[in-house]
Amino acid sequence: MASDTKAPKLIITGANTPTAAGDQLVLTYDGPNDLDRNIDAAGFTVTSTTGTAITVSRASVDAKAQTITLTLSRAITTQDVIKISYTPPANGNGVQDVAGNDAQEFADQDVINNTAGPVFVKDYPGIEGNKLTLAYTGGGLEQPQHSEQHSLCGVRQ
Repeated sequence: MASDTKAPKLIITGANTPTAAGDQLVLTYDGPNDLDRNIDAAGFTVTSTTGTAITVSRASVDAKAQTITLTLSRAITTQDVIKISYTPPANGNGVQDVAGNDAQEFADQDVINNTAGPVFVKDYPGIEGNKLTLAYTGGGLEQPQHSEQHSLCGVRQ
């Protein structure tokens, strides 16, 4: 029986393309063997077009599913366009399969952003005097930097 010499390879197309939502980023690898569970977050770099730093604090492996879930330093927002890179670390436990084959490095791989957009809360009691407050949940909404009057909004009784 021949020994396995095929390195695990990141899947970048189809249903197993890298995805992110909240503070989790999931990578799926292919190969004839399960992934080794003994890896750390070293070697992974996540970038966003928003310019707000994202570091990887933890990497957990589902060996049979051949997935690695990275825990990020912040939640992904709907505005983030995410890319991920991997360089096998000189010190530490890099990505490899149980046969000991090291995964290859990759750079600036696109990540699908599965963060849900904001959802309007219909039943929010937000009228007080001449002020109407609209409520939304989720979607990584940020506080506005300034207040504006909006002539595009109308209120009817």
